[in-house]
Amino acid sequence: MSGIIKELEISPRAIFQLLISTLMIIIVLMGFAPSLYSALSGEFNTKLLIHTHALLFLSWMFFYTLQAVLPAIGKLELHIKLGKFGLPLALILTINGLFVTFVIFSKFVLRGDVEVARFFLIQPLTDMVVFPLLVIAAICFRKKPETHKRLMLLATLMLTIAAIVRIHYLTIPGIKFVIWTLPVLISMAYDYYKKRIIHQVYIFGLILFVLIYARTRILNDTVAWTYFTDLMIALVT
Repeated sequence: MSGIIKELEISPRAIFQLLISTLMIIIVLMGFAPSLYSALSGEFNTKLLIHTHALLFLSWMFFYTLQAVLPAIGKLELHIKLGKFGLPLALILTINGLFVTFVIFSKFVLRGDVEVARFFLIQPLTDMVVFPLLVIAAICFRKKPETHKRLMLLATLMLTIAAIVRIHYLTIPGIKFVIWTLPVLISMAYDYYKKRIIHQVYIFGLILFVLIYARTRILNDTVAWTYFTDLMIALVT
C-alpha cells in the first residue's frame, strides 16, 4: 500500500510546472474568454475564423501543460511520444494565425483604413513568425532538456501576448508586460532558489520579449516596414 502511495506522489517540480502552465492558461482565458463564450452560446458560425483561432490557441496551452508535467512525474517516454504532435500542431496554429491576420488586414485595406492596416499587421505577424521559430529551436535542443523546456515556455508565452492585448481593462502602464512575462520571472526566481543560477534562455527570453513588446514603436515608421506593407496592400487591392 505504501508503495502505491509513493508512486502517486507528485514531485515539487511537477507542481511548479502545473502552476506555471495554469497561470498561462488563465492569461489566455482572460483575453479570449469573450470569443469562447460566444462560441459556446451559439454565435460560432458568425465568426468562425476567430473562434477556431482561439480554440487552437487554447489547445496548444493544454498540450504544453501536459508535456511540461509528464517528465516531472516520471513519464518521459510518453512525453517523447506525444512530442511528435507538437510541431504539426504548432504549424497548424501558425497557418491559422497567419490566415486570420491577413483576412483582418485585408478588411482594413479594402475599407480604406490603410494606416490602421499597417499598424495592425505588426503584432500578429511577428507573433506568428517568432512562435514557430521558438518551437523549432526547442525541438532542435530536445536532447538538452533544461534548454528545451525553457524554449518551449518562451514559445508558449508568445501566444499569450495575443490574449494580453485583448484585456482592455488593464490600463496601468506596464502592467500587461509584467503579467505577460510573469511565468518567466517566477521561473527565474524558482531556478535561483533551487540552483542559485538563472538559465541563459530566460535572459534571452526577457530581451526578446522587451523587443516584441516595443515592436510597434520600432517597426511602424521604418522604410522596410512601409515597403513590406505596401507590397501586402498591393496584393489585396
